[in-house]
Amino acid sequence: LTANGRLNYIRPSRTIDKWVDLRVSQAHAVTATDAHVACACANGVVRIFAAHTLAYTTTLPRPAPERQHGITDPALCARLAVANNVAEGGGERYPDAIAAAFSAQGEHLAVVYSDHSLFVWDTRDM
Repeated sequence: LTANGRLNYIRPSRTIDKWVDLRVSQAHAVTATDAHVACACANGVVRIFAAHTLAYTTTLPRPAPERQHGITDPALCARLAVANNVAEGGGERYPDAIAAAFSAQGEHLAVVYSDHSLFVWDTRDM
């Protein structure tokens, strides 16, 4: 994983076999299981790919925008949920995903964000 958001699949012979552009301004961390690779990136983006092919699997929902935790208004929550599915640059600023780790069995993915929040995602249905 490069800092500017390129995920490389490197063979034991040290040649790049495959690569994918994460379409983010910065990438911070990578974690993998036998089945998936997860990349923690700027602006709350976490993208997941198939481990051996680097085929795109999903992008996790972003956390609440900065200074927006604890919102209880249903209309505002609905607006933010839609904003979570829009590409970067939609106006809201989200905390960076700065660390990620799969559980030993690969069933859960823990993601730490720059606002010190921690999300644990169930990854069994990916």
